[in-house]
Amino acid sequence: MARFLVLDNDRSMRGLLALAVERGGHQVLQAGSVDEADAALDAAGAVDGMLLDLHLGGGHSGVSVVERWRGSGRLAPFLVVTGTPEDASLAQLEGEALFRGVLGKPFLIDELLSRVEALPES
Repeated sequence: MARFLVLDNDRSMRGLLALAVERGGHQVLQAGSVDEADAALDAAGAVDGMLLDLHLGGGHSGVSVVERWRGSGRLAPFLVVTGTPEDASLAQLEGEALFRGVLGKPFLIDELLSRVEALPES
């Protein structure tokens, strides 16, 4: 059983992502903000993979989270989950060693689970 962080400021989407990953047999840490994610990682330790929303609000984005956590030991293989998969800011993640791609909303739960299952192995 792997452990994943779901970081999404939309409570409903965060809950949906967490429920799907839990039903896939994994543990999930949920966070609605970067500060909540920092606290969750401080309390629980490292995770095997991350699902990061692109637009987090409060001046943060999935890209800024990666920049913040890069080199700190917090970053794990991650997917960016977004309703705007064509967003130009995603180009900043190209070449990032732990970046495993973009999952566009809406998505099929089976697609989410197959992408999540591959995170720790990649």
